[in-house]
Amino acid sequence: MLVGYVLLAPFSGLVMYLTVVGQLALGVWFLNGPPNAQVALPLAFAVTMFAAPIATIVGAVPGVAWLIRRGRLTLPNLLLSGVVLGNVPIAILMVLAFLEQYRKGTLASVGSAHVLAPALLGAWFGVWGALFFWFVSIRGTELDARAR
Repeated sequence: MLVGYVLLAPFSGLVMYLTVVGQLALGVWFLNGPPNAQVALPLAFAVTMFAAPIATIVGAVPGVAWLIRRGRLTLPNLLLSGVVLGNVPIAILMVLAFLEQYRKGTLASVGSAHVLAPALLGAWFGVWGALFFWFVSIRGTELDARAR
């Protein structure tokens, strides 16, 4: 299981890189600011070095341990946990952004897309991380057999 935790940060960085490149290739942009290919590597590095290790240590490790103790470590439960965990940092950033908008007096300019896109992005990362963890650390092990 340790291998899955260790590889989760680099995998998350890869997902961030591919997400940026994919958005550019498809002509869509969910990230803040204008579309820019030069942000792919710095964002992937930031996710690998900062965001993913914190999310793994603070969220994934205790979350998986809780699911194991409760006897509920299944792929659907792990994916749902990934959606929730993927949105925790997004929720914190959104609260900070809303407070800044409130301070500036421009809160009325925040539309539903400003809320929905980050939440979907958080779910995207959470599901991919949970799926990766399942296939690297759980599938085919005693924990997978207990879930059936």
